[in-house]
Amino acid sequence: MLSIAKVADADYYLKAVVSGIEDYYAIGEEPGRWTAHTHELLGINGELESAQLTAVLAGRHPTTDAPLIESANRKIPAFDLTFRAPKSVSLAFALGSTEMTAEITAAHDSAVDAALGYLERHAAVSRRGHNGTEEVSADGFIAAAFRHRTSRAADPHLHTHALVPNMVRSTDDGRWRTLDARHLYAHSLTAGYVYESHLRDELTRRLGVAWGPIINGIADIDGLGKPVLRAFSTRREDIEHRMAAVGTTSARGAEIAALDTRVAKDHTLNYTDLVDDWAHRAANLNVWRSSIDALSDHQPRVSMAPGSPDEVRRIEAHLLGPDGLTERASTFDRRDVVRALASAYPNGATVALLEAHADAILHHSDVVNVIDSTTQALRSDSGRTVTRVDTGGRFATKELMALERRLVDSAMARFGLHVAEVPWDHLDAALERRPSLAREQVAMVEELTTSADGVAVVVAPAGAGKTYALAAAVDAWQSAGVTVHGAALSARAAAELEASTGVTSETLARLVIDLETIRPGDVVIIDLCRCGDYADTLVGLVVAA
Repeated sequence: MLSIAKVADADYYLKAVVSGIEDYYAIGEEPGRWTAHTHELLGINGELESAQLTAVLAGRHPTTDAPLIESANRKIPAFDLTFRAPKSVSLAFALGSTEMTAEITAAHDSAVDAALGYLERHAAVSRRGHNGTEEVSADGFIAAAFRHRTSRAADPHLHTHALVPNMVRSTDDGRWRTLDARHLYAHSLTAGYVYESHLRDELTRRLGVAWGPIINGIADIDGLGKPVLRAFSTRREDIEHRMAAVGTTSARGAEIAALDTRVAKDHTLNYTDLVDDWAHRAANLNVWRSSIDALSDHQPRVSMAPGSPDEVRRIEAHLLGPDGLTERASTFDRRDVVRALASAYPNGATVALLEAHADAILHHSDVVNVIDSTTQALRSDSGRTVTRVDTGGRFATKELMALERRLVDSAMARFGLHVAEVPWDHLDAALERRPSLAREQVAMVEELTTSADGVAVVVAPAGAGKTYALAAAVDAWQSAGVTVHGAALSARAAAELEASTGVTSETLARLVIDLETIRPGDVVIIDLCRCGDYADTLVGLVVAA
């Protein structure tokens, strides 16, 4: 799992994590290390020194003290990339034998470095030119990694803070510029999946552990039940209790709850005492060191890299089928493929394998490139022109394209069927009841209710009043005796459609189940919110049965 936070106050970060290392690491944490392309860019590697990091965060060279970048250009000095191991891995790390702890440490460090490498290849980007509209590639990241072993609630929690200063060196002219962090965030979810997959691969090879189901890219070591994992997840329980108290379930709500329940880390704790306490708590759950060590060699250690021809064919058949990459979206990009592959290898796979396999899938004979680039020029509210982050082309499968072709052909065949036509007197009355409708909205209502086509599509920018105009169309249909149904992709969107139009609405999935409730001559309104790159567009589909 990966999260990214902006480090707005470098002095605070230095004080909390770097300065006074002897005090901060009283519980035995190791000092930080330089990683990523730091050695190639600055000539330093290995264990970091506070003075070095202080200089780098100030935009100066750590050995010559020469300025590298204007500090005034950086409102954000750095980004904190935190890689968190699954709870089961943290427990095995804390309660297992010395040998197991050493193997997990090496596996975690390797996975962190691999995920950082992925981000360097895809997110090391800066901008230049008028209003920063020209993207320029960079030579990689400077990064300082701090591995920690406990959570703020003093539970086992293996994680690494990778501090990435907000400056990169352009590959073409060698100048230091600020990082275009949009790419960092655009690839953060995929980097988290990559970390988890690489970690599983390392631990499968090193320890022979077996894995439970992969959910959202994350799997726990098989053999430690949910009660044990929850017993050592105090922070998670605090966050969930706060979310329940305020009645929120969203990701943003979880972030706020995490901040609300955050407490200062106790730097006076002794790690040996913590391990003794964890061992006692685990024993009360019938978990002993011997049972932790027994998690090793639950399956034969992998003697060869994953990705055998049979496994590749199995994975590709699934991902390119209806239940794969296009199960919930009509198109996908390279990031989607990497994440899907990271979840498709039960025992994990290296980042190199994931990326190579992703490229092979994108060049598969059953895959079609539908958009070459997602870059677009956008204008912000302030009038400044910026470019949308280019995440590469978008793709679809031939199977999905054939399905869409059949749907389009079916819709075209329903033109001019003279269904759900509204007499003009009913239409005029409905429009009179909504005198505030704009001319374009009136034209939309007239087209929907009098064209007599079996399928109509309404496309409008968000906030254009599409749903309000649909309410007028609903009024006209219902006054003419036509039954109208509503549906949307999510329950929340269905509730909003119902509140705006007065039409009883349900999710699209539920509508498919309840198809027998739709009779000849009925109208079905399907409200589709186009998300992602099309968040500024709303699409409505009206079908006359």
